[in-house]
Amino acid sequence: MLDIHFTFDDSNTSDIWCGQVLHSLGLVGAFFLCDSVDLSQQVDGLLRLGMVVGNHTEKHLNIASKSEQTVLDAVMPFNERLKKSGASGDYFSYPFSSGRSGVIDRNFKYIYRGCHEPTEFSGEISRVSIFKQGEEKGGKWVAGPKKSDDELMRSTLPLQLHAIPNCEREWFLKMARAYAERTK
Repeated sequence: MLDIHFTFDDSNTSDIWCGQVLHSLGLVGAFFLCDSVDLSQQVDGLLRLGMVVGNHTEKHLNIASKSEQTVLDAVMPFNERLKKSGASGDYFSYPFSSGRSGVIDRNFKYIYRGCHEPTEFSGEISRVSIFKQGEEKGGKWVAGPKKSDDELMRSTLPLQLHAIPNCEREWFLKMARAYAERTK
């Protein structure tokens, strides 16, 4: 299993930049994608950088209370598209960190959710969710439960991120460099 320190959900315009940063530091990130206009280019770019590409459902569907058939329809055709673009098809991240589905358990080897403690389910990988507090520009990044940057840099769980806006690139560089230094 790859040593993944950062995960990114939702197909963001900053994904390639984040992949370039991680690649330059010798780190691997997992990017969980939804459908986008440039999906095959995004998959290709991330794979060329040595990153992992995974499924986040085609339309970012909250599958918590959905039937097995609905989950199958929302996940598996999109997974085939990802595989045709070069992704392994082994990685999945629950949108909204929600629910648990037998469809996911049966079809994916590595399953991520935004947790803060080790998960009780085999095959699932916990991670620390980090989100932007407040929509205003310059709001602080926080983790739930709240952790300082120093605590995050020492975390043994991968960090779950979303888009990295230009105003937060220095913060991400600091975190990535700290992880790279720790893993030397």
